[in-house]
Amino acid sequence: RDSIRRQRQMCIRDRSLVPPLPGRLRFALEIPSQPILRFAIATATLAKPRFRSPVEFTLTLQSEGHLETLFQERVSRPQRNRWLDREVDLGSWVGSNARLTFEARIVDTEEKSPSDPQELFPLWGSPVLASREEHPDNEKLILISVDCLRADHVGAYGYARATTPRIDELAKDGVVYETAISTSSTTLPTHTSMFTGLTPSVHGATNERKLSPSVPYLPEILARAGYQVDGIVSGAYVSQYFGFERGFHSYVSRHRPRAAESVDRALEVLERARGQSQFVFMHLIDAHWPYDPPAEIKERFRPVTLDIPALMDKVLKHVPPRGEEELEQVKALYDAEVAYADQEIGRFIDELKAKGLYTRSLIILTADHGESFFEHGRWQHGLNLFDEILRVPLIVKWPGNVVKGRVPMQVSQAEIFSTLLEQGGIDSPHSKSTSLKRYAVEDEQVSLPTVAVSEYVTNSVAGSVPVKRISLRTEEQKYVVAFEIEADDEFAVAEILHEEIYDLVRDPGETRNLLDETALDTSLHRQQLY
Repeated sequence: RDSIRRQRQMCIRDRSLVPPLPGRLRFALEIPSQPILRFAIATATLAKPRFRSPVEFTLTLQSEGHLETLFQERVSRPQRNRWLDREVDLGSWVGSNARLTFEARIVDTEEKSPSDPQELFPLWGSPVLASREEHPDNEKLILISVDCLRADHVGAYGYARATTPRIDELAKDGVVYETAISTSSTTLPTHTSMFTGLTPSVHGATNERKLSPSVPYLPEILARAGYQVDGIVSGAYVSQYFGFERGFHSYVSRHRPRAAESVDRALEVLERARGQSQFVFMHLIDAHWPYDPPAEIKERFRPVTLDIPALMDKVLKHVPPRGEEELEQVKALYDAEVAYADQEIGRFIDELKAKGLYTRSLIILTADHGESFFEHGRWQHGLNLFDEILRVPLIVKWPGNVVKGRVPMQVSQAEIFSTLLEQGGIDSPHSKSTSLKRYAVEDEQVSLPTVAVSEYVTNSVAGSVPVKRISLRTEEQKYVVAFEIEADDEFAVAEILHEEIYDLVRDPGETRNLLDETALDTSLHRQQLY
């Protein structure tokens, strides 16, 4: 927890130049049309630095015997350990062969310099020389994940309250996947599935495990293909603490920012990548507990008449609601949070349109998982694998808005991975992978019945046995099995503790476990686990 807390406000740069102090790094290059040099500067310190002298960063360009200083800035001690984004226009040197020199030095002052130069590292973060000239093939791939967003609280999925008018507009320009199933009930494994195309037991990032560096990872694949890759996320479980920054050129991780702050940052990275092919991942956490929407929309769906802090404590501790009033108050606050996130997503889309990027962008909007309102004896998410948790919104708008409609067939959240790669013209590393486009285009439609796999592992606590739950869901039926597992190994499955089967056609609320009523044969279901 301490490690997570220390990294709440961090921004990671995947590629940085680190010259010695003092030191220079030189590069020869040809200046393109409409050139812009984008970079960041920072001073990183180890332990407790025993110096106060600022570091001066200088960027010079030499061409045809002419030397010019393009940029110079001092970074003082209070500014250490954070990135400062900068850019320089190189329009005066279009078409010329030039030599760029990145230099860093400690500014001489009367105060004590560092006794060990290794205490201080000057960083030039992700320097990129780009052309601002727009080309149709410089596409944007955008993935928006709204934490805890239930599909049945979205207008495009039939919700009566006006929670998501802007998301609903996006849905009209794209494809609505009516039965999209998440791979888990918590944030870490579900987002890892989006970035790997694999279920948790395969990619290995289950519960609180980091992803193995040997598993192919979407941001790395896109970066190698020439995309600028930027992430803006909220909360610890998609932070660099769990390795999510791998492959990103910039990765901004903040603790519970409002959606407006995340959208502002996403618009900044879009602007900085003008003229470049780019992947942007934006994760919004507003719909997550505690449901505390901005004051101006807090009572949009219901007047606040109860003690909200006490009610939120009930939600945290999974205490049953005392009557319908408490339940509806929680839902109204949650819906207001969803409405606020929707408002900011709409602002983001408006800016895409103003920049001329909307039509030629692939935009995927989804959620990592849903949220429970005590349908099965619990609030929030995690632990169980019922549909209020597993059924998530999934809307895909393709470039040119050429594919539209609704797909009732069940799809898996893991297919986001191959969809993004296909749009980028990149082969998937998996032999069996399906793009979501195949479900929506008539001549490519997938006709085979699909089984969506979802998993959750409970933590080992004193006096209890750690348990792994696996759900195998078809469009008609769900099979859930709970295994006892080894305390230190989530993959060492032991004996079966419990099994459940639900008829999703006759019992969509999953209220009756058919195994409680009759002795059904589960052998075929068990075979599917292997």
